[in-house]
Amino acid sequence: MYESLYKRISLEVGLIGLANLGSTLSSILILSILTKSLGVTGYGIYVQFFVTLALIASFVPLGLPVAAIRFIAGEKNRNQILDDIYSTFSIIILFSSFCALVLLFFSEGISRWLFDENKIFVYILSALIPIECIYWASINLFRAFQETQKFAAVSLLRTFIELTSIFFITLSGFGIIWILISLLFIRAAILVILILYLIRSIGFTYPRFSRIREYLRFGIPTVPGNMASWIVNSSDKYLIGILLGIAFVGYYSPGYSLGSAIIMLMVPFSFVLGSILPKYYEVGDMDLVRKIFNLSLKYFLILAVPTVLGISILSQPMLVFLTTESIANIGYQVTPFIAFGSLFYCVGSGFIGQSLYLYKKTKVLMFVWILASIINLFLNFILIPEIGIIGAAIATLIAYLLVFLLNIYFSNKYFKFSVNYGPILKIILSSLVMSVIVLHLYVVEAANIFLIVTIGIISYGLMLLCLGTLSNEEFNFFMNYYKIN
Repeated sequence: MYESLYKRISLEVGLIGLANLGSTLSSILILSILTKSLGVTGYGIYVQFFVTLALIASFVPLGLPVAAIRFIAGEKNRNQILDDIYSTFSIIILFSSFCALVLLFFSEGISRWLFDENKIFVYILSALIPIECIYWASINLFRAFQETQKFAAVSLLRTFIELTSIFFITLSGFGIIWILISLLFIRAAILVILILYLIRSIGFTYPRFSRIREYLRFGIPTVPGNMASWIVNSSDKYLIGILLGIAFVGYYSPGYSLGSAIIMLMVPFSFVLGSILPKYYEVGDMDLVRKIFNLSLKYFLILAVPTVLGISILSQPMLVFLTTESIANIGYQVTPFIAFGSLFYCVGSGFIGQSLYLYKKTKVLMFVWILASIINLFLNFILIPEIGIIGAAIATLIAYLLVFLLNIYFSNKYFKFSVNYGPILKIILSSLVMSVIVLHLYVVEAANIFLIVTIGIISYGLMLLCLGTLSNEEFNFFMNYYKIN
């Protein structure tokens, strides 16, 4: 039984990893396209637009998509599932439409504050809010039903179409407004197709709101945490724009994006754990829950630790390749801080925080993120005027470290971890050896960046094998799995 479960988890992690890899590569390509075609200011406006969308999307759904994943995954009654789905959809549609109207009402002030008095950006943002909120509520149903292949397929399709659209629009000489209009229509079309597919697959019923109070009791406490998480993740870009100017958002964001690329490695694990662990927790199989958790954390660290060190060392040449030399010479300084902070975030929130969701301790998560956001805002106001964008990066690192430490503290009250630190030490040692080799090739030999990355990967892999980081049982399992699949 366990072997088939591990194979399934590995397959689902791989699929979500593929979808997330596509999304991350798309973000990197968009970064490269926009910085080279629109310049640092145009890219800064693009970042501000989607940072604002992320802020609104953090509270408008009222935590209902997260509640749906938690409750529908273990529900057997089909009528109850249908009622839960369409009840949550109805609430999200009503509240997101209301928020869009509020945004339109204050469009003049918002455009003056964020978009250099151009109200068209606010109009596009208002139209996109309901579309984006319903899209994520819809696609997360694949996660609740553990239909990972469909989730990955839809995600990759949207990513590919949007990237293609941005490429041809910039190639044709059109600006940021036309890019955003095209993304609005693409996302609306995909949402319509997704809704029609869901209705055909699961049926339709008028909502009775029979469990909406239970959903809201679970979901609403996650909203302040989501907003606080947004403050930690994205408010630095707002404050940089206000305190230093929109151009510095364009300098800061590429280095930030490169450093936070490690989150790409965490998402597939967190995605799969969020839908699988509750199922075995509900039947009381805690030994299996702990084993799945520990193996997932180990495999994540095998990928994440060398990535953090490699990105930190090679941030400047990587940014020169992706953007422009002027952006790279300023932006690379923030990348190491963001990379190490993202590692703390991934382990603390993406893995350890899962135990608090299992025990429905969403209020604890809310407290952790609110405290981290307050400290992050305070540090940003102090550090950005003094040391510029590096101050914002330091504030982010400290906030993520705090989330990591607090989640460990609170999680240990409910979920007794049994982490094997031996493999973790081997991963760190192998990564340090790789870093010495990469640093020597970059500083002393001035080798080609692609050659450096290749040699770094090979040296790291050899160190893992020499230290026996993967047991024979694990190695044979993965070899057999990949032969089968």
